[in-house]
Amino acid sequence: MNNKQKKRIWYFGSIILAFVLALIGVTGNVKNVNAASFDNGYYCETVQGILKAEYTVEGRFNEYNQTTSPDDRCDKVDIDVSESMEIPVQVNIRRNLNSATYTMAVDTTSNWSAAQYCHGDNYEEWEGSWINCGGTTYFNFTANGTHDLTGINTNESSEQTVDLTSKGCTYSVDVVFDDNPDWVVDWYNIRATLDRMTLTFTYPPFPEYNMTRMVEADICRQKQ
Repeated sequence: MNNKQKKRIWYFGSIILAFVLALIGVTGNVKNVNAASFDNGYYCETVQGILKAEYTVEGRFNEYNQTTSPDDRCDKVDIDVSESMEIPVQVNIRRNLNSATYTMAVDTTSNWSAAQYCHGDNYEEWEGSWINCGGTTYFNFTANGTHDLTGINTNESSEQTVDLTSKGCTYSVDVVFDDNPDWVVDWYNIRATLDRMTLTFTYPPFPEYNMTRMVEADICRQKQ
């Protein structure tokens, strides 16, 4: 094989390689575009939202000191503390010029925890310790709704917070223990209850090409 033939093979090989690289680039762009879509006047996308659950842990517990005597006890000690937790969720949104809709579904569990400084009736406050409670939160529901975006510029995002307390969630109390290892909790009647639950997410702005397409479509309809 002479040098001329080698150059010709190298030339055609370079063309094929460039074509393959370009094809890969186009495929990657198509995947990115598919992350959002434009459907009948609505900009559609899946965004990440935050589901926040605020809850109260309350009840009573008994414990004893394992380093002194089983009779060295703190009984009927009250606990009443509020906490919150957040989990990420996927929200499907549809936005047009003046309004938007959202839908989401969640079926998951998440660990919760709470702690309060407590002491028995026979002890001074400085002799108390932290009582830790924990368990599992169960979320299983769907939610949807609409928002009026009149007055919000289409090239601006719009953050929304929706009250989903009515959807509810359940809590199990799986563990109650004292931070002080000398004390052992041997009985408790403690529950966790939901106080408020909200979903926060953001409607993204319209991409410019979508806005241009919508305006052109509106002009065409007016001419008909």
